[in-house]
Formats: sequence, structure tokens, C-alpha cells
Amino acid sequence: MLINWGVDATADLLCWDASDEDPAQWPVLVYKRNGSLWSRYDCGMMEFLVRVLRADFPECPLGGLFLWGVGEATFEKREG
Repeated sequence: MLINWGVDATADLLCWDASDEDPAQWPVLVYKRNGSLWSRYDCGMMEFLVRVLRADFPECPLGGLFLWGVGEATFEKREG
């Protein structure tokens, strides 16, 4: 079973492969729309996002380079 937990600016889908009973074992799957390819990353969501921000994969797993290698991000709560 796939659970979608994110979409990036280029409409790539970020999912968990939820086939294991233990959510801690769910790898990240990315559907890269511009190449119509699925890629698997054997890490959790937070590690995946940190590695994208640090450019710590052999290449950017996402279709756009908006977050690739920016180092860190700030998450803000928006009112309204």
C-alpha cells in the first residue's frame, strides 16, 4: 500500500511504502513526474527531507532543485 504524504512544486509525489506492519520500516518512494519513474529511498520522511536539503544523495531525487542543497528550512505556521 502507498500513502502519499507530499507533493513538490513540479508535481512529484512523495509516498511511503506502507507494506510493512511497522511504520518505522516504511521507505520513501518518489514518483518523478517529468520522467515517469518511481525511486525508493530506504530512510524515513525526516531523513529524506534533511538529505534533500543537504544535497546528500548522489543526485536530486525531485524534479525541481528548489530545496536541493539549501542547507536548512524554516517551517512557519500560517494563520487564517
